Amino acid sequence: MLGYKIPPKQKNSIPIKPLEISTLTHEDEELQHDISKLQDQVQQISLSQRATKDELKGDMDVLKWGMDGLKSDMNGLKAYIEGLNEGLTKLLQEMFPNGEKVFHETHEENKGM
Repeated sequence: MLGYKIPPKQKNSIPIKPLEISTLTHEDEELQHDISKLQDQVQQISLSQRATKDELKGDMDVLKWGMDGLKSDMNGLKAYIEGLNEGLTKLLQEMFPNGEKVFHETHEENKGM
């Protein structure tokens, strides 16, 4: 030999794998593509559901706010009607201090006709 030595194989060396030729068949590639498309669709559906849920929650909050306002308006209307009833009762008591009923007066007027 011409003084050329082959270095001894080292125990800790990383083995080099020969280049692998793709073993995926056309059907495997189609399956991977279909799986990828399905994963994208699932993600889109999930995002859509989350957006719909958030939108519904917002709508429910608006409805609750509206119902609270309506309840407040109804309470105000109730108080207003009660005030009208009290005022009307006082007015009638002032007009008819003897406790006469409007019906009797009207009945008497109708008799005279």
